Amino acid sequence: MTRRTARRIVLIASMALAAVAAAGFALFPHIADDLYSANFIRDAYLEGRLLPDAADYVAALRHILHTNHFRLCNLLMPLIILLPRWIPALISGAALAALYLLAARIGRFADRPLRLGIFAAALAAAYPWPDQLYLTSFQLPYLWGPVAALWMLSLLWRGRGTPAGLALLGWAIGFWHELPAGALLAAALAAAVRYPAMRTARTAAAAAGLAGGVATVALSFIYNSTGGGFVPPAIHSASTFVFLVPAVACLIAAAVCRRRLGRAGFCLAAATAASTVLCVYFCVGPRITAFGTLCALCGLMRLLPARQLMPRRASLAAAAVVIAAVAAHWTAATVMCARLDAENRAIIAAARPGVATIYAPMTLREDAPAALLGKPYYDWWAHSRPRSVMEWMYAPAGGHIYVVPRELRTFSPDSARLIPGSVGMWLWEGHTVSAPVGTTLFTADYGLGPVTRWYCAVPFTAGDGRLYYWVHPDGLSADFYGFHNPRSIDFVQQ
Repeated sequence: MTRRTARRIVLIASMALAAVAAAGFALFPHIADDLYSANFIRDAYLEGRLLPDAADYVAALRHILHTNHFRLCNLLMPLIILLPRWIPALISGAALAALYLLAARIGRFADRPLRLGIFAAALAAAYPWPDQLYLTSFQLPYLWGPVAALWMLSLLWRGRGTPAGLALLGWAIGFWHELPAGALLAAALAAAVRYPAMRTARTAAAAAGLAGGVATVALSFIYNSTGGGFVPPAIHSASTFVFLVPAVACLIAAAVCRRRLGRAGFCLAAATAASTVLCVYFCVGPRITAFGTLCALCGLMRLLPARQLMPRRASLAAAAVVIAAVAAHWTAATVMCARLDAENRAIIAAARPGVATIYAPMTLREDAPAALLGKPYYDWWAHSRPRSVMEWMYAPAGGHIYVVPRELRTFSPDSARLIPGSVGMWLWEGHTVSAPVGTTLFTADYGLGPVTRWYCAVPFTAGDGRLYYWVHPDGLSADFYGFHNPRSIDFVQQ
């Protein structure tokens, strides 16, 4: 196999993997933050219009200024949310393809199909896809932005681009999202200190542009009527630390192999370190590790031995197996997106006046195949906050949408199993049912000891004509994946 053939394989495989993922992006329904973006353009969204009324869009921008992060990606979302889903999905797919190819150049595997497979597998596992990255409103800041930042980092260490162009690109990345811009700015400054050859007008212009973009976002706090300010360091989401594994591995490898890092390796390690510091400081979700993860994986790939890991034919066969496995993974996630979209469409279609309770097929997080690694994003009808957004968008005026798993249609307390430690709580077809108790705070044991947590409680009427509630844990916890079989559960008196 010639080098030219190997390059073609890398190109075709990159585009094919991105295309399968993009199909899932297009199929996944608008939920949660996507619908928040339609807050002031609800009529245009429901009517299928491509443009909102000018006054509504201005009201949306004012709302973002006063209550949300005044980032460029957020300002564009009220327009993007009105587009057919396949258009932003196509852009996200193109961004993912560009990411594969850019990483192949940076990681020095543009003619190494096996290394592409390794990188693609690592990206499928380590990038924060489970943290709602199937939402369009998350793809903009946490996929489009980091890819642009990685491209700019490669321009800097290669000494490419004009000062004016780099300044403009830096400002756009900073205004797009402050996290990749902050890490990129730190890496550029560190590289300028380390390498005299990078103390150029290009680096200075890029740094000024990045700082200006971040300042544009920060200035909105002056006008923020809610008194927004800096987030104090705190552990808001321990799940973030799982996604720091690539960053930690890259930094350890860079320390061990520091003599052969080179300028590119140093820039990637510096950006990884800066991103890790920002992640630990803000620590609000795995998605904020996105740019650091990209730099870390590219840095690790650069540090692999330059020679082939195995004979060429064996390497090509291994590459075929790994790339096929990644493609199968993305395909399975795309199929799940279609399933979740069908379930969601059926619920929305049934949400009409006069329907008290909707008994619907619902794929819950515990029932998702483990091989999907948490992709795409599950059970928004089973959690209070996303449910409230769905109700606001789709419920009849002043009404509610009560959705419970279809298995509860045949619920009978006489046939159900009374859960130990409870008064009036039953287990039926893997779901927890409660008599009306006037609270959604329960103490439950799913195998790791009793824990008190809030639950999402949805009313429904059983065959005996009495009112009951389907109760479901309202947040992720260490023992969450045992919610189908609580060892004990009871409400907490308030």
